[in-house]
Amino acid sequence: MRAAYILILCVVMPTLAGAQVVDTARRDTIPPAVDTGRQITAAYVDSLMSDDSLMKDLSAFIDSLSRPKTLLAIELGVGNGFFTTKSATAATGYTTKTFLNPSVSYLHKSGFGISAAAYATEDQGMWTVYQGAITPSFDIGRRHWAAGISYTRYFNKDSISFGVSPLRNDVYLYGVFKKYWLEPGLAFDWTFDMYQLETIIQPTAYPPNNRLDTFANNIYAHVFAGIFTLQHDFEWFGLFNKNDHFAFTPTLMTLADASNYNISVSRVQKDGGKSKSKLQALREPKQTTPVTFESISALLNGVYTYKHFLISPQVLATYFLNASTGVQPFRVSYLFNIGLVF
Repeated sequence: MRAAYILILCVVMPTLAGAQVVDTARRDTIPPAVDTGRQITAAYVDSLMSDDSLMKDLSAFIDSLSRPKTLLAIELGVGNGFFTTKSATAATGYTTKTFLNPSVSYLHKSGFGISAAAYATEDQGMWTVYQGAITPSFDIGRRHWAAGISYTRYFNKDSISFGVSPLRNDVYLYGVFKKYWLEPGLAFDWTFDMYQLETIIQPTAYPPNNRLDTFANNIYAHVFAGIFTLQHDFEWFGLFNKNDHFAFTPTLMTLADASNYNISVSRVQKDGGKSKSKLQALREPKQTTPVTFESISALLNGVYTYKHFLISPQVLATYFLNASTGVQPFRVSYLFNIGLVF
């Protein structure tokens, strides 16, 4: 029975921060793209690793990943996330939003699994789905250790008034050692993508052609993160009757990351709205951020199950070690899940 409860814990703990959100606490900025005269900030391309990576698949750090049988979980979560606000050129500041997170997860007893999730919030007076995600995964559990790997593909909505991370590919690898009362864990996260940040049109107005120069800034971004965790699981069976179970897991985490960005600028000349000629492609030198300790966090996670029904509250408190001037370094996120497990 305990193995079945362990698997339930692994199914019911999705990302607390929900979607990828943009790191507004970082100090790094990318130099202005060639000839645009505008600054592209790293906050617009770097994900909030502390809320995204720290919380992504934290089921990996819950006791054992033994899979006695195939399970299907259907859940609905509500939580809060930190998102950037947008201007014409980049992200400026951040805002807190409440989001809804429906998800479906299928886990086979062999260790293979797949999940699908959506994230919705209120934007300009209307609720909208701003991001979706599909995650295939593989986990293996033994008596004294567990490990796994997953890949997540994000799908972002463009026409929203706030910013989510444009990095849509994520590879996550973890391991946890469970022999002792305090269980250490280590995870690595690689987030990457190639995308166009913005297109800037600069009129030069030379009659009679009324020439326009378009500068398309193409970003090639990679963010690498390492996460160290220390946790202990508390469990009670038959708390109110023989069919229920409650688990409580406090976890301490610290995160370090590094990143690099390549910027290429394509210049297209358009004359009088008729002819178009592509000019030279300009490439900025690679921008690299060295390994830096970014944050320390504490996660409180609870899961209560009764037969097929479950409730899972989570609270994450994060302190950013390198918060920019004027940015609040301490943040608290929460997620409250209800669902059915079959």
